[in-house]
Amino acid sequence: MEDATGDRLLELLEEALSGRVIEEMPGSPGRYRFAHALIQETLNEELSMTGRVRLHVRVAEMMEAVYGSNSESHAAELAYHYSLGAMLAGPEKMVHYSKLAANQALMVHAPEEALVHFQRALDVKEERPMDDETAALLFGLGTAKVATLEMHQMADAVVTLERAFDYFVEGGEMENALSIAESTVPRLLGLRTGMARLLERALELAPEDSLQNGRLLSRYGQELGGASGDYEAAQPAFNKALEIARRERDEVLEMRILAASSRVDFTHT
Repeated sequence: MEDATGDRLLELLEEALSGRVIEEMPGSPGRYRFAHALIQETLNEELSMTGRVRLHVRVAEMMEAVYGSNSESHAAELAYHYSLGAMLAGPEKMVHYSKLAANQALMVHAPEEALVHFQRALDVKEERPMDDETAALLFGLGTAKVATLEMHQMADAVVTLERAFDYFVEGGEMENALSIAESTVPRLLGLRTGMARLLERALELAPEDSLQNGRLLSRYGQELGGASGDYEAAQPAFNKALEIARRERDEVLEMRILAASSRVDFTHT
């Protein structure tokens, strides 16, 4: 089957279709699936481990050849096959497509799916020294955790974000680090997640009196007043943030600061 190409491949497809071994996927012309899960299981059982690995690599390579420049649109499928063929193909393509699939899942508001892709890539990457790609994967994983974990588990999400933050700070990549600090993490009065600590560090890095500093101060005020329950400490942060927003005439930021401050006021009335 590995050498089947062109007309012979079409003949084999026709035979499989006529024998009801496979069927065309509804709404997806040119894509096929096994007619019954039992057929797939039986064929898998007849293959050796090496044979299964080689088959997944071959499938992934053929998909790349067929999809060409559109391969990234099929990142989830390619990540799946390259993950099962990593023993032979190596981890690089699996990590590449898993990262793409994870980010695509986040974009369509499917954080549970993103979580699986990010974690799969990190399981391989974390055996190696930290690099930019690993830090980006950690940032993505932390973002997916924020969207999927229960409130009492938010500290775990922040730990993941902080690992990426630490790496970028050590490497002097301050913009990347500060973008992590601006992540939105749900907060609950009295539930400390560690986000206030991360924001304190970020505020030391952000240009003083910049809009970025104003955004961070607003989030810091929310953490202090909304999670730590320290109403008095939150007020200077909100006031400074509001001063920056008004000076820079950023009405959107000003409204967000006022809304955040009001929520903290309401919590403590």
